[in-house]
Amino acid sequence: TGPSRTLRELSLPSPDVLVPQASDEKATASSYVLNPIIISMAEANKFFGAKEENPYTHLQDLEALCQTFHHEGVPRDLYRWLLFPFSLGGKAKEWHKAASREAKGKWSELVGNFCLHYFPLPKVQKLRREVVKFLQEDEESLAEAWTHFQTLLKQGPDLGIDENMCAQTFYMAINKESRMHLD
Repeated sequence: TGPSRTLRELSLPSPDVLVPQASDEKATASSYVLNPIIISMAEANKFFGAKEENPYTHLQDLEALCQTFHHEGVPRDLYRWLLFPFSLGGKAKEWHKAASREAKGKWSELVGNFCLHYFPLPKVQKLRREVVKFLQEDEESLAEAWTHFQTLLKQGPDLGIDENMCAQTFYMAINKESRMHLD
């Protein structure tokens, strides 16, 4: 064992704990700055981890923000990694502190864990059932039904339903009048 330390010394945080997990992506640019305006934009659309929040739409919004800027020699995943914690709040921010260390700097692993944590498999299965059992509502036009159906498909991960099955499911779910417009 090492040198004995006082109880006070043992209760102090180690410097490692205070430093956020770095991305495994490295910049080749000699210098770069994450613009404070971009950080503010990420902070304006926080994900807190509430049941009604969707991690997939949150990541799509973050990605849209990341697509608005680029610096030669700085990988996009590095920007994503750096901006992501600013887009989180509450429980999600606490989750990120542990999850970013577990991901060891790998953006794809962090995102996968984020989606599984906030959109677990039972929720994916429920969404898949909603898609398969989709029905056009009484007052819904064909265009509105199509938008409704597409919105369901985009609410989560790839549901494993191929294009032909989606087309067939939609066709069988619409009323006779709408089918006549398609035929």
